[in-house]
Amino acid sequence: MSDTKAFHERQRDVNCRAGRVLAFTSNAPINAAMSVEQQAETIFQTAAQDPMFEGVDPKAVRQIATAWAASVADYRRINGCNPPADLLANAQNACENLILESAPSAKRSGDGSAMLESVSSDMRTSEGVMRQAIFMAMILPSALGAATSDMCTFMPATRDESDFYEVYNIAGVKMGSFERGEQMDHLSAGVFSQMGRIFMLKDDVD
Repeated sequence: MSDTKAFHERQRDVNCRAGRVLAFTSNAPINAAMSVEQQAETIFQTAAQDPMFEGVDPKAVRQIATAWAASVADYRRINGCNPPADLLANAQNACENLILESAPSAKRSGDGSAMLESVSSDMRTSEGVMRQAIFMAMILPSALGAATSDMCTFMPATRDESDFYEVYNIAGVKMGSFERGEQMDHLSAGVFSQMGRIFMLKDDVD
């Protein structure tokens, strides 16, 4: 007989995480008689009770909670029910991981440890705190709006811009299989030997 303990533990974890999300989104004590500001404040106060947001900037909690609540309300309006528990649980877990990874005391190991440490340092700046809130606020709305259940990992790092160069050789002399001036790229086949090389780069490259 197979052991179902791991399965049941996983189900309990999914249901617990999903319930925590629904507590401050679908089940928050708001009604149509409230103003938008009152509804947002109620959602914030409910979310602030979740252990996940302990120590998180109140402005960030408000931004995350209201965005998630709005996305759940839209989903329920379109589909007539709350989002699936596993989807809510995955969003909660992703948000929790972002909070933990941004903590100064977080322990990191493995191939991505240097990248995660750089992200953590970036998130501890005043600008990074707000960027982190935006990323966490995007998690559930993005998941609910996705065409499939496949989601990318949200990495709240600053954007880097890189220049990519396609490198190929041009025969400087007639030798072997190539004529002078003939281009040699990854599809070329033949015999050629040339000791000197000159690389031509754009003048506007930093």
